[in-house]
Amino acid sequence: MPNPASATSPLHIPAFRNLWLGQSISQLGDMFYYIVFMYMVKRLTGSDAMVGFVGAAETTPLLIFSMYAGVMADRINRRTILVASMLVSAAILLLFAGFIFTQSKPPVWTLFLTVVGLSISTAFYLPTKQAVIPTIVPVNLLTKANSISMATQNLMPILSLTIGAFALSALSEMPEKWFFLTAVTLNLFTFLLAALFYRRLPNLQVERKGEPPHPWQDFKEGMHYIFGRHDLRALMMMFGMMHLMISPFFVVYIACNDAWFGGKPQTIAILELSFFMGMLPSSLFVGTLKIRRVGWMIGINLLITGLLVAALAYADKLWLFITLNFLAGLFVPFVSIPSQTYVQSTVPEELQGRVNSSMIMVNNAAMPIGTAFGGVILQFLGLRLAFFAMGIGIALAAVIGLSSAAMRNARLNPAARSEETSAGTA
Repeated sequence: MPNPASATSPLHIPAFRNLWLGQSISQLGDMFYYIVFMYMVKRLTGSDAMVGFVGAAETTPLLIFSMYAGVMADRINRRTILVASMLVSAAILLLFAGFIFTQSKPPVWTLFLTVVGLSISTAFYLPTKQAVIPTIVPVNLLTKANSISMATQNLMPILSLTIGAFALSALSEMPEKWFFLTAVTLNLFTFLLAALFYRRLPNLQVERKGEPPHPWQDFKEGMHYIFGRHDLRALMMMFGMMHLMISPFFVVYIACNDAWFGGKPQTIAILELSFFMGMLPSSLFVGTLKIRRVGWMIGINLLITGLLVAALAYADKLWLFITLNFLAGLFVPFVSIPSQTYVQSTVPEELQGRVNSSMIMVNNAAMPIGTAFGGVILQFLGLRLAFFAMGIGIALAAVIGLSSAAMRNARLNPAARSEETSAGTA
């Protein structure tokens, strides 16, 4: 691990730079590809519900494989997992591109299979990437590292959505075969390039005393640790409910675009862009803060985010929708960055994979439900009530989290990462 005295920024650390570059390149292709994918599902089927079902197909493997992926991230070289996940994703897209090339129009079932394959690869990638950061970055730079990582997660969609706002209009006029093939090929190459940067990471094998137990024992050890930490349990419940409420968002975006804003594909990109434009500056700002009372910061900012989402119910003017969406985006990094840093700074290194995968599993347990029924919610509640219900649900998640004394008392202590906080074990 680098000496904190010799590094004033995580980007001065070569290992973090390679991790950051790999993440940046992969995400640049992913966001544009995701918009194209969902837009094509709607174009092929004409069904909001089918858009939701494809979204559910993407999130379900994350739920099924996340815990096993976390166990593997604590047992084998994390660099190997990162490289393999990129290469497998590239191979899946290569197969899909070959199928598209030989067909005039991709059947819906091929969309489902591709989404599921990419999602399985992602299930191994996500907890591993989160576990790598505290291994290669000193504890005093963790908040900055997470700030840079999240800012990148927001910048890449901004770049891809800005391109998409102009390109989707032209691409949508292409024959469907070439429309899809272009998006698939671009994302395929981003996976390959990301794998090259991940290959340059140092050895990331977790050092463990004695012979590693059976994976099932590893799993039980991770769950025992989580349930012994009242703060982690509260954090998991809060984020699980939050993800239940935000998972229908893309389905509702498409519906409000059709109902309020003319139905043009480039408008969908603009709606998404406004949210990420809010997240980008606040992601960078959070990295400059010295956070102590992390529980209150997470809860209050999540509450404000929920109220802004509820207000979107009355934002049937494009300028008003963009403004509220931008403001909601401003508050999200004040929720996600402190929570990531708190987990990374209070959980022992050998448990990072399992704890991160547990958080991902809980989030993804909620997402297929919300995504699959996003179209159904629209049919029963209507567009305005759908936005209002999502916003109030997010606000309730904040209230649930702050009702826990362990969450309210949670602190960030840069001086000690491996020690469990007194709030978490009280």
